[in-house]
Amino acid sequence: SFWMDEGVSLGIARLSWLDFYRIFWHREANMALYYLVLRGWIHLGTTEAIVRSLSAVASVGAVGALYILGKRLFGRGVGLTAALLLAINAFAIEYAQDARGYALLSLAAIVSSYCLVSAVQSDSGRSWAVYTIVSALAAYLHFFSVLITGSQILSVLIFRRPVLGNNCY
Repeated sequence: SFWMDEGVSLGIARLSWLDFYRIFWHREANMALYYLVLRGWIHLGTTEAIVRSLSAVASVGAVGALYILGKRLFGRGVGLTAALLLAINAFAIEYAQDARGYALLSLAAIVSSYCLVSAVQSDSGRSWAVYTIVSALAAYLHFFSVLITGSQILSVLIFRRPVLGNNCY
C-alpha cells in the first residue's frame, strides 16, 4: 500500500543502471542520493516493511545524532531533551514510516550541523572539509538542504567572534 511518491521512489530504485542514470540526468535529480541508497537497500527485499525501514533506521540515527549535537553544544540534559522531542515529533514519526528521503535528510542536516560546530571550534581544514562533504551529500538527498547549509554559513558569518587572546576565530 505504498502511496504514489513512495511508489515512484521504489520504481526509480528498481530501474536498470542505464535508465537510473537517464532519469537523473534528464528528469529527477532531486533526491538522487536517496534513490541510490534505496537501490542498495532493496537488495534486502521489496516488501513495505523493508523498503520503509530505511527511513526508520535513518530516523533512529537522527535521534541519536541530535542527542550528540545537543550534548556537545549545551550538555547532556539538553541533548536528551532534544532527542526525546525529536523521537515523539509527529512529523518525524510520519517521515520515519515513508519510503522517501526526508528522514535521511533530517539525519544529514543534524550531522552537517555537528560537523559545522566541530569545524568552528577546531578551525581545522580537515573539519571544514568534512563539513563541506556532508553538506554536499545532503544537497543530493534533497535540494532544500541548500537552505540549511546557507543558514549555517550565514550564522557563522554573523555570530563568529574572535577568541580572546588568540587570532583565531
